[in-house]
Amino acid sequence: MVKSNDLHKMITSVQDQHMTPVEESKEPYIGLFYVVNGNLYWDGIPAKYAQGNIAYKIFPKMHPTYWEETVIKADVMLKEFDAYHFPRGRVVYDINKRQYELVADQCILSNNKMLSDIITEFHLPKNNLIFSNDSHYRCAVCKALRTSNVQSTETN
Repeated sequence: MVKSNDLHKMITSVQDQHMTPVEESKEPYIGLFYVVNGNLYWDGIPAKYAQGNIAYKIFPKMHPTYWEETVIKADVMLKEFDAYHFPRGRVVYDINKRQYELVADQCILSNNKMLSDIITEFHLPKNNLIFSNDSHYRCAVCKALRTSNVQSTETN
């Protein structure tokens, strides 16, 4: 599993690289996504067009950039929330394992319908896909639950 600091460094290192625009493809995509009030917002490119490093092919756009440039423009009511409030995640391709990895908030990973929607939108091969959570992708609800659990453990 990718450590959140390592994943963030890899994404940042390729963020400014030029990406070739591509047409809609049925190839598996890598990219990022949000789940906001049951709606899936996502952006990505077919994995075969993505640049990578030694270990991963990663879509170079960061969540805050996508949030500001796309999501809140699609729904202005969301402007009061920051880019880390709602459940989010990312699909990467592990070059060494030759496998797709869907890294996401626990709220998403525990929702079979949403996982199915993401798999469909990203054209991901179910037989070559792993799921993992990462503390970097905790939404406001999960953070609050974690804080609440830690506090109740400390008082016991």
